[in-house]
Amino acid sequence: MMHRDFALHRYCFQKLSSTVVALETQERALDVIAFVSAELGIAPPDVIWIQPALPAVTTGALGHIPQLYADHVHPEFARIPDGNDIHGGYTPEWPQIRQIWLRRELGFWGLEFAAAHETRHIFQKDKDIRIFNDECRAEGDAYPYAYDVLKRYFASKGRLTPEIEAEIDGKKEQARSVFLTRWPKGRFEALDHGSTTK
Repeated sequence: MMHRDFALHRYCFQKLSSTVVALETQERALDVIAFVSAELGIAPPDVIWIQPALPAVTTGALGHIPQLYADHVHPEFARIPDGNDIHGGYTPEWPQIRQIWLRRELGFWGLEFAAAHETRHIFQKDKDIRIFNDECRAEGDAYPYAYDVLKRYFASKGRLTPEIEAEIDGKKEQARSVFLTRWPKGRFEALDHGSTTK
C-alpha cells in the first residue's frame, strides 16, 4: 500500500483499535515496555497501534493543510513529515503526548526492539527534552540502549539464547554503522540511564 502523500510530503497512518491487534502482540509489547519503564524509573507510556493508510482517506479525515500537532492527536489518522516514515515505531515530539506508536505487523524480535527504543525516547522526553529534540543525541542513545536492554529483558525471561544474542549484537553493529554514516561525529552510546544529562 502506497502511504506517502506526495502533494503534502507526508506519510499517512491509521491508528487502530486494540481490538484488531492480536492479544499476544499487545502482551509482548506491553511486557517489554513495563520492563524498560521499571528499569528507567518512568511511568509506562500509552501504546497506539498503527498501520499505513491511503493518503486520500487520511487527507479526508485530517484536511488538505498539514498541521503537525493536529496531525498527531487525531484519534484515527496521523501524518508524519517526509524523512520520518515509521518502519517500526515512533514517538510524537510534543512533551505532553506520552505515547509510543507501534506497527502492528512487527514480528519477533522487531516488536520488542521497537517497544524498547520508543520507551527510551519517552524517558528522554521526561528527563531532558533537549536530548529528545537533538536527533543525533536521541538516536545515538536510544539505539544502543534498546539493543542492550533487549538482552537483559530476554535473559530475565530465560529466553536469551546464543543465537538471539548474536543476532542482537549484529543488528546493533549495523545500526552503529548507519548512525555513524549519518552523523560521523555523533556518539553511539547509551547514556547513563539514571540521568540523560551526563
